[in-house]
Amino acid sequence: MKKQKSHKNPLFSKFQTDSPEAIEFRRIFSKIQSLNNSQQIKNVMISSATAGEGKSTISTLLAITCSRYGNGKTLLIDSDLRRPQIHKILKIEKETGLADILRGKIQPLEAIKNTDIKNLKVITAGNSNGSATRLLKVNKIKSVFTELQWVFETIIIDTPPIVPVNDSLIINLVADTTLLVIKAGKTQREIVKRAIDLIQDAGVKNLNLLVNNLNNVLPYYYGYKYYK
Repeated sequence: MKKQKSHKNPLFSKFQTDSPEAIEFRRIFSKIQSLNNSQQIKNVMISSATAGEGKSTISTLLAITCSRYGNGKTLLIDSDLRRPQIHKILKIEKETGLADILRGKIQPLEAIKNTDIKNLKVITAGNSNGSATRLLKVNKIKSVFTELQWVFETIIIDTPPIVPVNDSLIINLVADTTLLVIKAGKTQREIVKRAIDLIQDAGVKNLNLLVNNLNNVLPYYYGYKYYK
């Protein structure tokens, strides 16, 4: 496992146990756990229809929540090899990540990085050198996740947007459930429908919608500030 320098991240200090964001993500975590009682939800894929809908931030906060309230170790993987964001959010190095695993340069466990959060590990995107399409092969992806599943209780996978590229539909083959992030007041209905059609055409059955940015579109009395 790769040693990573620990940097105090302001995101962690703001995401306190009783903050409105933390409470909401505990609800999401509980919902994921209850999605399929007959099958363990282990690999959770998070995507969006287009860019700029907050999927990477949601992936990070959900991974923190899983690490706090889950039964074992949580792994966050940045599989958006074209526009990776997880290393920026967590303020860690991008190099030596998923792209290097898929090239066969390192083994999956060698790419794991530590974070300031107990039980939360990360695999960053690494350097794809613009060859994401060639790197994301079904057999290789399945092999990587087969190895990682033995070590981690929950794996959160941040993937590229659905509509612009096909990458997420390949990664979806190893996901137990998929969360499609929709930014309220921004994402057009036709684009969301197109993303859902693409996911369903790929044979994905366990699809769930997660609406982001509700505070900017709901009446003020739905907000946490009013309650407080």
